[in-house]
Amino acid sequence: MQTVDLEYIRFFGLTTHPFLLSPDPAMFHSFGQYYECMERLRYAIETEKGGALLVSEEAGLGKTTVLFSLTARLKASYGDLFRYALLEYPLLTPSELIAHIYSSLTGTHPQERKIVDLANLRESLERLREQGGRAIVVIDEAHLLTSELLQELRLLMNLQKDGTFLLTLLLSGQRPLWERIEALPELFQRLPVRYYLRRLRLEETKELLRGRLKKASSEDAGEVFREEAVELIHRYGMGIPRTVLVLADLCLVAGFENRVRSVGYREVERAITMLKGRTDGLGSSPAVSKERAEGRGQRLKRAFDVPSRPLVYGLLAVLFVLLVFVKGRVLDRPLEHRGYDIPLVVQRIEREIPKERAIVAADLARVRMRPSTEAPVVAHLLRGETFEVEDTYVDDEGRRWYKVLLLKGKEGWLREDVASLYRGSGPP
Repeated sequence: MQTVDLEYIRFFGLTTHPFLLSPDPAMFHSFGQYYECMERLRYAIETEKGGALLVSEEAGLGKTTVLFSLTARLKASYGDLFRYALLEYPLLTPSELIAHIYSSLTGTHPQERKIVDLANLRESLERLREQGGRAIVVIDEAHLLTSELLQELRLLMNLQKDGTFLLTLLLSGQRPLWERIEALPELFQRLPVRYYLRRLRLEETKELLRGRLKKASSEDAGEVFREEAVELIHRYGMGIPRTVLVLADLCLVAGFENRVRSVGYREVERAITMLKGRTDGLGSSPAVSKERAEGRGQRLKRAFDVPSRPLVYGLLAVLFVLLVFVKGRVLDRPLEHRGYDIPLVVQRIEREIPKERAIVAADLARVRMRPSTEAPVVAHLLRGETFEVEDTYVDDEGRRWYKVLLLKGKEGWLREDVASLYRGSGPP
């Protein structure tokens, strides 16, 4: 774990960076499916089962972090009696593959002939096993392996003695890997330990952020992310740890710019715009706001920097006449004639069909308490999410609003520029 000296990290009471994307065993937080996955892989190695298969639904779910953490734990357990070969770029020829594995496990330069390398490798692994050590071959991005290399790895698992495997093969990759290995029974059967990583649930996202913040702080950092922020981070990140960590890091930047110790939905909105490389005014730092305010002040000062006193006196006289007029025509009228019973200028539009649905067309749509841009934000919807239109209104500026039902019986309003209507019960 490396200490960093970044101002926005120190602002939140952290001593190390909690959300770096590079696999860092010190920041690995073992919980939920990751705890179970780690235990299964350790079981495969320590009981010499021969091999294990680690697959994720898609990229960014933390396979590489699990593998790095696994090797770090085995190093701590076995010390010099632990040997491993890590292959992160599996686009090699069979000879290059064997040479890489040989040099990594034996610490010596490979020979010219593959058969000699395999013989020497067997001898080295037998000596290691007699001393109580362990050897593993880890191949990341294994879904890129050619059929020829998969057969080479299958043959490599023939290195056995007294009915036990001399090394453990760990294959890690995305979903197509499972199908490819399953189509090779002679290899699939030699990988008895298998684990399939999936996207995080909301509670797991909370645990991921909480665990990393705890590891990055020398003491309790407090509630860095409020519940509303975690929920929005999870939904926008779609439960993919890599995206969640990137967005969480940008939330810290936004929180530092706004000088808030607890990140809320406004900072998440700001982080999303930064993630997309845009600035749309959802937030700005106090320094920028101060600079803009000073600029506006200078412009106003120049605008009212009149050249002569008579002009100022003339403007004051006109203002006095206007005040007298307003007092006589409005303020002095009886209360019953002042128009206090005028309703809110909002026109209702009757629906022509019983059910209408809408789909969110913006990356992040704000759901407001009332059909007004000045109303408080009560929720957020993401691009592609659909909802039933409960009612439709047009405000005094001609903008159409859609009423949507939220969880727990709450309701809110979406403006037409962030949602599109379509007919039917299913998605468009």
